[in-house]
Amino acid sequence: MAKAFKWLIPLILFGCQLEPETVYVEVPVLLETTDTLFVTREASFALATVATMGFITDDTVACTYEYSVTKLDTIPVDSLFVIGFLLEWNDEHTSATIMDSTRKNIWPVNSRDWTTRWAYSSGSFKSNNKWATGDWPTNVVKYSMGLEY
Repeated sequence: MAKAFKWLIPLILFGCQLEPETVYVEVPVLLETTDTLFVTREASFALATVATMGFITDDTVACTYEYSVTKLDTIPVDSLFVIGFLLEWNDEHTSATIMDSTRKNIWPVNSRDWTTRWAYSSGSFKSNNKWATGDWPTNVVKYSMGLEY
């Protein structure tokens, strides 16, 4: 038994000298902009948004959409959806393809009453799609958000 323990301390000391390997992975670039959209049909809203990319695993990324919606009038609304889009633009910036379209119902799920002027809601939701970092496009990727009711 003593022979087994005489090798244990040198092994522990040798293991303490090893440094863990550090790997740096670059997060895909998503142009972050904050925009305000006024939707005017029967009802009017103000929408302020931001989108960010983040890792969900070591090599997989997803987009997080954040929103803040304010009701500008008193016209009743049955339901309200926020829709987040990721758009990959071509090199000439003349056309784009949709990489992600995620829709979230924020009313009647939230507690605000959308018949009241200045009612508001804010929150965030993750994109339906996820991407491996190696599959992320090299072209410009922008986000857009909209409302549907």
